[in-house]
Amino acid sequence: MKGSMFSAPGATVTPNPDLVPFGAKPGKATSQRTSTEVITEIGDEAVLDLRIDTLISNPYNSRHTYDSSEYQQNIIEMAESLDHNGQLSPILVTQLTDELRELIKLRGDEISAAAQYVVIDGETRLRALRHSARLEASQSPGSRMPTIRAIVRLGLLPKDLYELAFVANEQRKGHNDVDRAIGWRRVLDESVYKDAADLATALGVSDTLISLVMSFWQVPEEVRSFAKACPSVFSAPTLGEIRNMQNQLGSDKAIELAMAVMDRKLSQRAVKAEKTKMISAHRAAATRYQGYQYDGRGENGLHVKAKEKSVGRIDISLVGVSEAVREKLARFLEELAPEH
Repeated sequence: MKGSMFSAPGATVTPNPDLVPFGAKPGKATSQRTSTEVITEIGDEAVLDLRIDTLISNPYNSRHTYDSSEYQQNIIEMAESLDHNGQLSPILVTQLTDELRELIKLRGDEISAAAQYVVIDGETRLRALRHSARLEASQSPGSRMPTIRAIVRLGLLPKDLYELAFVANEQRKGHNDVDRAIGWRRVLDESVYKDAADLATALGVSDTLISLVMSFWQVPEEVRSFAKACPSVFSAPTLGEIRNMQNQLGSDKAIELAMAVMDRKLSQRAVKAEKTKMISAHRAAATRYQGYQYDGRGENGLHVKAKEKSVGRIDISLVGVSEAVREKLARFLEELAPEH
């Protein structure tokens, strides 16, 4: 298969006559392969063994919470599985086109000189292999760069990169609403889809779900940090309750509720109950509080009313303000709260 469009400097092959592309019939693999030839090739797909340094992450991956402690444990478990059982199925990649290179550079991300392929499905397996490679290199300097078996699919658009990754991740544990919110924001911001309705149609989900998941972007930054660190407990409904708390009592109370979610790993039902409890406590405290009140008249005809609506807020009403009083009041307010 000399001159194949899939042959590349980063591709090496381990003979395996039973390995064929997805959907192909067994027994079609090419025999007498060399270290630079394709294992199998059908249409616009082929199976190759690729050095892991030739692969980069999907710029439109649907998964983003790779730094959470939960995911790091998955990496370790996957590395152990690959070490004991080997790679049971190929990952899916596409070639790194000039268009994708420019897109990644525009985001400010770096691309290694060896990069030739983009991972669509198989990021966890790739990260697990890299984890094992780092451990091996620390124990045996100069060890050989590992390879990973991959299906190479050509002619993919940014929309294909996202949708293929989304479908694959939806079938696995660990894909969460934080991942979805980050991924959906990216593809909408970069006009991969026209709008949220177009995205919902493409993914086969409701507009309501899109709106609920995107509540991630309507909570304080501190809450988003909590969610990225512990995504399994920050589902879309939970984030919706936190957003509702923010709308009713402000950001501080929203952050307080989020801290309770993270520290106590609250279920969705427990989050709603905790929010109700916090709101009731706040209202009871406001009812018990007797704020400052004043109603007086001056000899110059000025009528002043002042009432403290809540802690830190006083409403003042002035009737019959003369020019002299207005100037004194202006100077007093300037001294009380000078401009910055």
